[in-house]
Amino acid sequence: MHSELKPSLSDCNKPLQNDRYFLGSHPSAETARSTDHKPHPKHVRTQANDLCDKHARSKGFALMLALGLMSFVLLLILSMSSFVQINANVANAHKDSTLAKQNALFALKLALGNLQNEMGPDRRISATAGILDEFPETETIDSVAQPHWTGVWNSEDTLDGNLVDQTTSSKRNSSDGKPSNFRQWLVSLPMSEKNPEELIEYAKTFNKTNPDAVQIVGDGTLGTTAETSDHVFVPRQVISQANNQENGYAYWVGDEGVKSKIAGDKKSSIQTNYETVLDANNAANPRLNAIEGFENTIDISEQVDKLLSFASAEVALSDAVENTDVLKNNFHSLSIYNKGLLIDVKNGGIKKDLSLLFTDDVLPMEYDDEPIFTYQG
Repeated sequence: MHSELKPSLSDCNKPLQNDRYFLGSHPSAETARSTDHKPHPKHVRTQANDLCDKHARSKGFALMLALGLMSFVLLLILSMSSFVQINANVANAHKDSTLAKQNALFALKLALGNLQNEMGPDRRISATAGILDEFPETETIDSVAQPHWTGVWNSEDTLDGNLVDQTTSSKRNSSDGKPSNFRQWLVSLPMSEKNPEELIEYAKTFNKTNPDAVQIVGDGTLGTTAETSDHVFVPRQVISQANNQENGYAYWVGDEGVKSKIAGDKKSSIQTNYETVLDANNAANPRLNAIEGFENTIDISEQVDKLLSFASAEVALSDAVENTDVLKNNFHSLSIYNKGLLIDVKNGGIKKDLSLLFTDDVLPMEYDDEPIFTYQG
């Protein structure tokens, strides 16, 4: 029987001995003849080496493929983990942002409600806490930590018929805050009840060192060169508290009635000296060049329709003012929004126009019993 010598994969790990291969066959007459045609050992060894090399390359390729797939899966897992973490952070940030906006809207509604409740009736008077200045003859506001808080007072009837109440009219100094008529500060005050004296004292003593203090007006609005006393701090009120996190709000209602407009109404053409005098006495057309830092300011009344904010006013005044911080420094003195109604705070309703009252020699009959004061030199 003829036997063919073929290398197998199991031979890859066997050492060759004396370059000889041993073949097994059935004993027959062909055995002797078959041994005469046995392949040369070197040829068989070359075939075995080729087969082993191919097998080794196949195993190496499989290993590289497995490592590549494992790396891809690991990269995919890391990418998914990072994606989930980023989404979680974005969701938390969006949640915090939404909650902050809702708290701000809540504070806005409270501020508007408080403003309407306190200043809605006609017989109310507003003023800033600077009225508590103990030495009003000096430029600096003394002994008032928050001079820009807006306070509300009930109007006081100073007249008894045609007679002047001398006791009331002699109150030149309002540093006591007139507690008998004081109502409220238009800021986010604590819910605890305070009497008028305590509320007035609260504006004098509350400052940024208070643990509940929140800055409402700072350098971003006033500029970096503003006085420290122009900064506004108010108490922060807590809505809820959980997991070492607090949700709260704070608000401040500024008094636009104590400010001057940056730009007046659009002027009509002035042709006579009389019209010039009337225009000079027109409170709706302020003279900014009378304020320190605005000496070179030109008239911007023609741009009044474009003044939507302090930022737009800075653009309008950029050519006339060298340092725009001058405008910011006067935040509590200048405004682009202030408008008012001529309200009779004594009796309520709209004030009467008395501009033509003295054009006749005799007053109308309905004013016979009204107290009229004239100047006697």
